Amino acid sequence: RPEQLQPGQTLFSKGEPATDLWILGRGCAVELLVSAPQLPRPVRTAVLQAGETLGEVALVDGTEHSMTAVVLSGGAAWRLSAADFAPLRIAKEPVAYKVLRKIAFDLGQRVRQVTAKVSQLDTPVLPDPVSWQGASPVGPSSLPLYPAFRLVPFSVQLALQQMLTEQVLPKGSLVMREGDLGDAIYLVVEGRVALRWRWKSLTNIGMGGVFGLLSVMDRGSSFASAVVVEPARIWRLGAEDFEVLYRAHHPFAYELVELVARQLVARLHSANAALIAQGAGGSGLDETLALADFNPALEPVPG
Repeated sequence: RPEQLQPGQTLFSKGEPATDLWILGRGCAVELLVSAPQLPRPVRTAVLQAGETLGEVALVDGTEHSMTAVVLSGGAAWRLSAADFAPLRIAKEPVAYKVLRKIAFDLGQRVRQVTAKVSQLDTPVLPDPVSWQGASPVGPSSLPLYPAFRLVPFSVQLALQQMLTEQVLPKGSLVMREGDLGDAIYLVVEGRVALRWRWKSLTNIGMGGVFGLLSVMDRGSSFASAVVVEPARIWRLGAEDFEVLYRAHHPFAYELVELVARQLVARLHSANAALIAQGAGGSGLDETLALADFNPALEPVPG
């Protein structure tokens, strides 16, 4: 629905249930503020302008807002309610996933902005990650080993198999390096991989898990490094092949879009909590980042 925003208008407040997504039009500017009783004043985390979205949590998981949004410059905007969006999402309509992908892109940029405000640690110097040149293709009989592919029709399995490569990696192998441009999505078929950020351990990823999503979706650098902590079989899906699946409206690509949007909402909540801790004299982005859900396993994807 079209809306005309006015300077000083509060679109939503921290702690309110998330019910609507806002898309800003020409001339609009909205600031996002983090506040808490222990802070002397609200902290601005971002200023959003024309073409950007806010209130994404309403469409992703419907939880409470972790920030307050106040209009700086008025203008035209559009409002999309979660109730209106839900039928499109359930029906796997392509337009719904265009919206979710735009949400993932905007959330990724916002997480990077908030993280930059609270990070006081240098990016670690790490060796080059393992090379995937000459990696083995995934055999047709192997695809059901990954839980999300067990309900996929055989014809679709053949298409996926042509895009996936695999390696069996020993403990200590660096699969993905923090700060590198994200060019692939990685699926853990066997073993365990640890995600680490600025020398800090975030989470361990086991069978059925996935990593590398965030940087592929927002075309940015990797948030974390991925290190094998138990000998692991890992499949790689290149960013270009993901785009092929997405443009073909493949359910697996849509599932990945949903997953990254949920991850980013959790990451943004955690980063905001870290910003509050830092403003109140705490250590900032430390254990609060571990609260972010980096590894919900993918559910089986129907054909």
